[in-house]
Amino acid sequence: IKYFITRIRNVEEKFPAGKVSKSLSFLLLNRLINVCSPFLDKVIKEELGKISEFYEINPSLAAGSVLKEVYSETYKRLENDAAYLPEGFVDKQIDDCISYINLFFADFEKNKEKIETVLFDGNRINEIKNISATSFNGYIKGFFPLIVETDAGKFVYKKHECRNDVWMHNFINKFFSGHLYSPKCVADSDSCGFCEYIQTKRPETEKEIKEYYKNLGYCASLARVIGTSDLHSDNVVPNGTVPVIIDNELFLQPLNLHELDECKKDLKSDSGYWHYLNRSVLSRGMIDSPHSPVFNLKKIEITNTLKKQFIQGFSEGYDNALKNKDFIKEDLRQTSDLKVRRILRKMLYYRLWMFKSHYDKDLQYMNSVHNKYFPISETLCTYEYSRLSKGNYPYFYSYASSKDIYTDNNEILMKDFFSKSALEMAYERMDSMSAADKEFEIKLIEVSFSLLNEEACADKISVVAPNGEQFTLWKNKDGKIEVC
Repeated sequence: IKYFITRIRNVEEKFPAGKVSKSLSFLLLNRLINVCSPFLDKVIKEELGKISEFYEINPSLAAGSVLKEVYSETYKRLENDAAYLPEGFVDKQIDDCISYINLFFADFEKNKEKIETVLFDGNRINEIKNISATSFNGYIKGFFPLIVETDAGKFVYKKHECRNDVWMHNFINKFFSGHLYSPKCVADSDSCGFCEYIQTKRPETEKEIKEYYKNLGYCASLARVIGTSDLHSDNVVPNGTVPVIIDNELFLQPLNLHELDECKKDLKSDSGYWHYLNRSVLSRGMIDSPHSPVFNLKKIEITNTLKKQFIQGFSEGYDNALKNKDFIKEDLRQTSDLKVRRILRKMLYYRLWMFKSHYDKDLQYMNSVHNKYFPISETLCTYEYSRLSKGNYPYFYSYASSKDIYTDNNEILMKDFFSKSALEMAYERMDSMSAADKEFEIKLIEVSFSLLNEEACADKISVVAPNGEQFTLWKNKDGKIEVC
């Protein structure tokens, strides 16, 4: 931290006119620490190894005084030997951050009148009072959402496709009004967007908490009906009794031709129980881990009453969608040219791979690592390597009606990468809805609540799919739901 602070100390002086919060420097610092930690860990381990081979094998054995000495030596090495970080790496991260702020000001001036009309009911914006950010993003040059405070109010700037947010706002208002919300948004073609700022407000009273969990059930039904994914607790936040979906990059999801398995070489198919799992509420992020919106509200015990409220909301949302199936399908047709982000790897794997790409620059070695864990293609591997070597995690997307996969440069990386487009999958989800399917989904919800409840045992629980196949669910050591 000390090393990076010395490198970015004067970065704010390079920003354009206007008040820019120190949180931007903190975000840049956070990005550098996250991206560079594998490099730094290697240096620290080497220094520990000079003291004792046991410390190098297990750094946690080192006492505080030993670590203090090691950190001091690591700092000196960073100052004196740039080889421990890729050449020009830190400067590039700083330049990217400054360029990003410049892009924001240009996009803001271009869309100012629309922002005033849509987000602030026509009130004029005369002054930008502050620009800040709250989260680290390793993707696309570290472009993280900016919170912009003006004399008319706050809004959020996103440097990616936001027509999804516009569509989702209208869709939820039409079919889930009063139970869910997605912020208003101004989308500038497919390059960026300006979204309504939502102040998080936790439900407090017993009545409010019950209503909130019922509405979370509606959110789960939305995930089941059209396939909205990535609905973890950072992307679904409470505003009183209403869950607000603040990130719609993964609002629809295609089906991989190669469904990645991060631990095994075999590929998941779309037959048998995988057919149901690929389309179930369990795979959407709502109820499969302690970080889901259902289980992440602190100091709230997940009682049977709240579980019943959640299931009631899911059931009502499901029935309402089934009743309006034809209208929903008509709305979905409007999404055909929208970008759908696709996450192919966990960030952890990219961080480890970035470390290898610097210290083992042989692409053949990288391909062998890739093929061992991610058996897809050399084309994908080469693209990922090119991004990681520049300090960015790869970013992929498809169009809702397409099976091709694209890069962040808007280029087709692979044709027919997906076996089914996001729109095809959404239609399939709608067509597979039935009383038997709803019963199956509710059973999955009940089992997830049982497994993730702190007081519940971690025994395996079986569920029978509509075709008679059996699912087995259990909670792994990280607290997440596993299925086989």
